[in-house]
Amino acid sequence: MNCDFLVDVELDRVDWKNVRDALGPAVDVPANFRQLLAATNDPEVKRAYWKLENHVVVQGQVYEASIHLVPAICAALADPNRSLLVRTWIVELLYQICGPYSVPSSESSASIVDSCRNAARNALWNLYGELAKQEIKVVESLIKSLDADPDRLALVRTKIPNYNAPIWTTKRQA
Repeated sequence: MNCDFLVDVELDRVDWKNVRDALGPAVDVPANFRQLLAATNDPEVKRAYWKLENHVVVQGQVYEASIHLVPAICAALADPNRSLLVRTWIVELLYQICGPYSVPSSESSASIVDSCRNAARNALWNLYGELAKQEIKVVESLIKSLDADPDRLALVRTKIPNYNAPIWTTKRQA
């Protein structure tokens, strides 16, 4: 079953014209995220990704629109049929927003990164599921940023057959 209706619920709850991204009102964020989810090849995914990465988060600086996008990202991760290509870039976007190097933009509240991380914790088990698949390298680092219980990650690692610790790279660095 396609779970995009869950994404739509999260995106449609927000009055995006009253939410700010790096360039002003974040009115294009929902369409750009839906483009990312609908992408079927690498050029489409990258084009959609960069319409988000340079708006809701820029070089680790998190903008107000991020807090409203994170629940939609979590909803997108709930779809078991989503392609690896799209899942990889969704996780990368979540990492850029909630990862260990994220900081509030100069226009954002100091608590915005914490708020984003708290919202992302709703997808923690989806992220552990991605870790078990061992397909997306950056997911373990993201989990470390989100899960307050490091013992859980250590235990999960022991439960994954043939677990190989990932090389610490993000999609952009790879």
